[in-house]
Amino acid sequence: MSANQYLIEASVRHQVFLLRRGAGLSNDIIPLVERLLKDVAARVASTPDQRARQSVMIAELQSVLTAAYAQIDDVATQGLLELAEYEADFQERLYNTVASVSFASPAIEQLAAIIETDPLDIEPGRQITIRQALREYSAKKQRQITRTITDGIAQQQTNAEISQALRELEPLHKRQADSLVRTVANGTADATKRRFSAENAQYLQGERYVATLDSRTTITCASFDGQVFPIGEGPRPPQHYNCRSLRISVVRDDLQLPGFEGERPLKGDDGPGTTSARTTYSGFLRNQSKEFQDEVLGPERAKLFRSGKVTLGKMVDEMGDPLTVAQIREREGLVF
Repeated sequence: MSANQYLIEASVRHQVFLLRRGAGLSNDIIPLVERLLKDVAARVASTPDQRARQSVMIAELQSVLTAAYAQIDDVATQGLLELAEYEADFQERLYNTVASVSFASPAIEQLAAIIETDPLDIEPGRQITIRQALREYSAKKQRQITRTITDGIAQQQTNAEISQALRELEPLHKRQADSLVRTVANGTADATKRRFSAENAQYLQGERYVATLDSRTTITCASFDGQVFPIGEGPRPPQHYNCRSLRISVVRDDLQLPGFEGERPLKGDDGPGTTSARTTYSGFLRNQSKEFQDEVLGPERAKLFRSGKVTLGKMVDEMGDPLTVAQIREREGLVF
């Protein structure tokens, strides 16, 4: 029995709630995106096709777009701050259940700083803060809307045709907003846990990376699963957009209360189930069918995995980015 195994089970179960909370925040944002595009399309459609009126229309729309995306940013920010406060309280209650010492939450000021200062690794070779991710989304979408209008004018489309082109942007903008919000919600929760770990570092022996045991998990997250990293070091979720992985603080052995055990949920060939909290993604994957392994890794990587010559950890580089099959063979000295 192990308090740390129980923490894995409780944290993975809680992660499902966090993902739902991220979805809930997305449901607050998407209607704003939808309303904005419908409003812009309607304004364009009602504007005469004369070039002079089109120029005035573009200038007026700039202020509309700026105000709309500022509102989206405000709604997202407030939701993320509430999430950080909730997550800090949850972590404190959870760890005080399994340890013989008293864990403490980070100060409110530390939680408020997360959005402005804590980096995300969602793009290869680049770190951005949550605030930067929100602002970059807004800037890119504004440019795309404006470019759709100006390109339409340059191609001598009618305003009705330009309006239709704007309406066709709606599904893409909504999907991208949903992906962004879910990702920064997971990033906010992880940053809160990172600050919780730093606040209580004297009681911990590191942080364990935990990926989801199913076919949707990326090679990057699968390769890190089960590894314990020093507090504040190593890879952190989200590793990519829509990442579902998490880091879990590991309590020192001498501070664990007895009587705890834990399991991990999984979804393999036989459908949903559970396994020991000690099971890593590699162990989970070895128990799945060839077809399942091929789906997760790709046929050629899966062959190397089944041969036992290449572990999941050797399928990524030092930054966690997947290697090609040729790169894996060259690095491991395998004959083609």
